[in-house]
Amino acid sequence: MKGYLHLENGESFEGNIYENSSGTPAEAEIVFHTGMTGYQDVITDPSNKDQIIVFTYPLIGNCGINELEFNTKPQVAGVILYETKETHSHYDGKYSLNQYLKYWNIPLLSHVDTRAVVKRIRDNKTEKAIISKQPALAKVLNF
Repeated sequence: MKGYLHLENGESFEGNIYENSSGTPAEAEIVFHTGMTGYQDVITDPSNKDQIIVFTYPLIGNCGINELEFNTKPQVAGVILYETKETHSHYDGKYSLNQYLKYWNIPLLSHVDTRAVVKRIRDNKTEKAIISKQPALAKVLNF
């Protein structure tokens, strides 16, 4: 299903949305993470509370989520990435990243040009964003 990332500056990016269970949009400050590993730690880190995280590494979630991590509540408001898999390769992984986020009611937007998004974030500094199924939300945003 098509989903959209709308930035406070009026720009929008299209991707595929994995809705949270409530189907409500996520609205928060948008930040990025450039690491290749540790996506579980980033998502559960209290310093990222109520932020939308953009992962710059092209494939996130391929190790899966183990039982202990699954029971740790995420702190983020939403996740943006290029690609994730429903299968996982780690022997201890029991759930996909999508299953984990959906369980905790966190929306995930994939197949987004994360390089372009990060460039906008760097250029414009701090700004709010929203993840939604609606292609145009400029009039409804609380920016």
